Amino acid sequence: MMQMKAGNTPYTDEQPRRDFRAAVARARFARYAHLLDSSIRLPGGYRIGLDGVVGLIPGIGDLAGVAASSYLVVLAARSGVSTSVLMLMIYNIAAEMLLGAIPVVGDVFDFMWKANERNLALYDEYHAHPYESRHRNRLKAALPLVALCGLLIFAAIAAVAVIKLIVRLIAGL
Repeated sequence: MMQMKAGNTPYTDEQPRRDFRAAVARARFARYAHLLDSSIRLPGGYRIGLDGVVGLIPGIGDLAGVAASSYLVVLAARSGVSTSVLMLMIYNIAAEMLLGAIPVVGDVFDFMWKANERNLALYDEYHAHPYESRHRNRLKAALPLVALCGLLIFAAIAAVAVIKLIVRLIAGL
């Protein structure tokens, strides 16, 4: 049922339920991000999470961390976060996975990067200022994609050059 608030702004009976659902979704997101990134206190006050601990398992650890972190991207998508913000969340997770796969150095990076808490900050920023966040993050989301395309083109050119070199060496024998 539609009613009018003071100042002639529309108000629906659904609004309090929507606000409550948004608050519950944000609390779930924050709780899960904390569990994955900073639920374990180390001596000296530094915090690590289950994502980093599971990442220590060779082979499957980083994949399990990506699967767990992906749940937060699904929660963000369900709450209406824009595509550009979702892309940045995916980039955070991809950086953690790719660099986390490097032995020893990657494990330290995994503990320090805290992709899920970064994604929580993006989530909060979007819900606080959706229009500004959507437009500011479009460029941030596009740059890594452009860089990746450039890297793939460079790799293809390098592969062709190496193949030509091998063919010339074989023909010269």
